[in-house]
Amino acid sequence: MTALSGPPKLIGMNLIEAWANSIANLIWGATTRAPVQSGSLATPPKLVAHRGVHENGMALENSLRAFELAAENQIWGIEFDVQFTADNEPVIHHDPDLKRLPPFLDKKIADVTWSQLQQLAPQILHLRDVVDRFAKKLMLLIEIKTDQSKHLTGCPFLTADQEKKLFEILKPL
Repeated sequence: MTALSGPPKLIGMNLIEAWANSIANLIWGATTRAPVQSGSLATPPKLVAHRGVHENGMALENSLRAFELAAENQIWGIEFDVQFTADNEPVIHHDPDLKRLPPFLDKKIADVTWSQLQQLAPQILHLRDVVDRFAKKLMLLIEIKTDQSKHLTGCPFLTADQEKKLFEILKPL
């Protein structure tokens, strides 16, 4: 058995992201566990629909229908990723590009404006629409993604404009 020599190399994640993600998970796990009482959980587990309910072709992942299905089935929460458009609008999409989404374009979300994205992939939702529609029905677990190709250091961070837009949308929560 050999010792690990640094963080795992994950597809789509740089080393800094992998370490940050691991540390966040450790902190979350250490601080949120419910005590076990005589063989049963003190708090029942919560179900989270990862990118909404989209298994078996019921809906596209991260779509309005996938999130509606989570609410209809009384799922506790939904997890989704936020990417930013060229004009810094927060949109719901896992990948940094449109390659897995019909019509399967080789375009990065960070390179198109919100208006252009609505023409290219009208099924992609704006964060404001998801918050307005689902924040009172479901717990929202949001992962913020950044376009690392635009950062000289390779470190993920938000611009002041991106932070401001997120704050405006999420502040009422």
